[in-house]
Amino acid sequence: MSAAGPSQGAMAPLGGQRSTHRDKRGGYFGMSFWAPFRLALRALAVNTLRSILTMLGIVIGVAAVITMIAVGGGAAGVCRSR
Repeated sequence: MSAAGPSQGAMAPLGGQRSTHRDKRGGYFGMSFWAPFRLALRALAVNTLRSILTMLGIVIGVAAVITMIAVGGGAAGVCRSR
């Protein structure tokens, strides 16, 4: 941690504290509305393999949940019919 404090310097979190400086219209200086989206798209482009593996994991996880629900519903139907 630097002498400047935890919220300043190179280790400051993305989208940290809002600026206390206001512009002429009373709004805050800082990120525009679209800046986080551009940042996210840039991160996806830079970490291509990580992004693909994450999407694959999400697809496999959703498919597993749907399969387990279907198997459970089918088993319950068979038990009720006996």
